[in-house]
Amino acid sequence: MEEQENHSPLHGQSLAEIGRASLTFIDGTCVEMLRAKTVRCNNTSGVPGVEWRKSKQRWRASICFKGKRHYLGNYARFEDAVKARKRGEEDLHDKFLREFDEQNGQSKTRP
Repeated sequence: MEEQENHSPLHGQSLAEIGRASLTFIDGTCVEMLRAKTVRCNNTSGVPGVEWRKSKQRWRASICFKGKRHYLGNYARFEDAVKARKRGEEDLHDKFLREFDEQNGQSKTRP
């Protein structure tokens, strides 16, 4: 049997490999995902990193950054957990994105 030449535009790579290759990862953190600030489809609170802890009857705020989960506290009020999460985003994600943009010659304004 004659070996066929691969004329596929994927050159033997899966779509997942190509998609991942187009993303920028630094220390396990994806720059594009931080910028997107999307809410996952399985999120029940509507705010990334804020979840209801039924066993404690409290809201827990957390944030993932550079491969580590940082717990930001447990709160009786949802609004307080959201504030903690937003502070975490400012302190970790937004600061990281500003520094990344400065190092890469991009001048995007960040909140």
